[in-house]
Amino acid sequence: MKKTLLGLLCISFIFTSCVDEKKDAEVQKNEVSKTQVCHYTLDKKSSKLSWTAFKTTDKLAVNGVFDKFDIQSNNSSSDVNELLKSTKFTIHSSSINSGNEARDIKLVSFFFGNTINNGVIKGYVKDVTEKTLNFYLTFNGISLDVPFKYTVIDKQLVTEGIIDLNAFKAEKAIDRLNQACNEKHKAADGISKTWPEVEISFSSTILTTCE
Repeated sequence: MKKTLLGLLCISFIFTSCVDEKKDAEVQKNEVSKTQVCHYTLDKKSSKLSWTAFKTTDKLAVNGVFDKFDIQSNNSSSDVNELLKSTKFTIHSSSINSGNEARDIKLVSFFFGNTINNGVIKGYVKDVTEKTLNFYLTFNGISLDVPFKYTVIDKQLVTEGIIDLNAFKAEKAIDRLNQACNEKHKAADGISKTWPEVEISFSSTILTTCE
């Protein structure tokens, strides 16, 4: 009887020790995960800057991209909002690409060539809300706040907005471009028109590094 009782006590002790060791391992694991720090940055290789302009009174869309633009952001950002708030950029207008070389030459010469600094666009994210990125853009010597809508889904950032070129006093440049593209910007009504609104879309992958 004493041997049986002693055996049960030994088994109980071993079982309790195993449970305690398991709990200790879980506690240590949780402590490691709690102290883990993650940093976020924008993947420049996957970043894409697209635009859509409009011509003719029928408002036909002309699509393209900028092949060259510089992005700077804080690589040590501890959350996505902090990353977005630290973002600055420069867009090189000479890299405009509509898939039509003749058109691109006219855009560079007659539109951007008639703006200050040859149409270089600079800016940064001034503020971030739940659904809006407030960009502070400098173009043609004018600096303005321009709100863009944005989403982050599965680490994919997409932000979209509309730039009113008239707000940046680019009427002269629009008129010069319209004169250069007179026939191609006419609809059936015979009126040549270049619209001042340009839709802009930027997309990028948000990279995560945890330590």
